[in-house]
Amino acid sequence: MEHGIVILGAAAIWFLAVVSPGPNTLIVSQMAIGRSRRAGLGATIGIATGALAYASLTIFGLAIVLDRMAWLHDPIRIAGGAYLLYLGIKSWRGARDCVAAPAIEAATDGHLLQGVRVGLLTSLTNPKSIAFFVGLFAAAVPPATPLWVKAAVLAAGGSIKLGWYSIVATMLSTGRSRALYMRAKAAIDRTIGGILVLLGLRLLAGEQ
Repeated sequence: MEHGIVILGAAAIWFLAVVSPGPNTLIVSQMAIGRSRRAGLGATIGIATGALAYASLTIFGLAIVLDRMAWLHDPIRIAGGAYLLYLGIKSWRGARDCVAAPAIEAATDGHLLQGVRVGLLTSLTNPKSIAFFVGLFAAAVPPATPLWVKAAVLAAGGSIKLGWYSIVATMLSTGRSRALYMRAKAAIDRTIGGILVLLGLRLLAGEQ
C-alpha cells in the first residue's frame, strides 16, 4: 500500500506538470495542426524520451552527478533559449506561406522523424526538466524506495506524457482543426511563434 501511494503521488504531480501549458504543448500543437498527426505524435515521442532520460538520471541517484556538473546548466539554458527562439522565428516567418491541405496529407509519412527530432531537442534543452525531476523525486520518492517502485514511477510518468500529448496531437490533427488552421494560418503561426520567442528570450535572460 505504501509503495502504491508513492507511485500515485509522483504520477499525480507529473500529470499536473504535463497538462500545464508550456513549450512542449506548443511544439506538439504546431506539429500536429501545421504538419500532420504523425508529426505531432513524433514530437510526443521525442518529448517523452528526453523527459525520461532526465527522470532516469535523477531517480536512480545520478542527480548528484548533475549537481557536481552545475556548469552544464548555463549551456543547456542558452541552447534551450536559442532553440526556442529559432523555432519561434521560423514559425513567424512562415506564417504567410501557403500550404494546401492535400499537400500536408501527402507528406504525412515524412513528418514522424522530424517531429521526434524537434520534440527531443525541445525536451533535452529545457533546464526546467532537471529542476522539476530533482524536486519531484525529492518530495515524492524517498531515497530508500525499492528499484521496482522507481521503475513503476518512470513507467507511469512516461505513459502520462505519451498519453496526454498523443491526445493533443490527435485532436489538433482532425479535419475540423486543420480547416480552422488553414483559414487562420498566419494568426496561429504568429501567435505560437511569438510565444516561443518570448519563452526563448526568458531562458536566455536567465528567467525560469
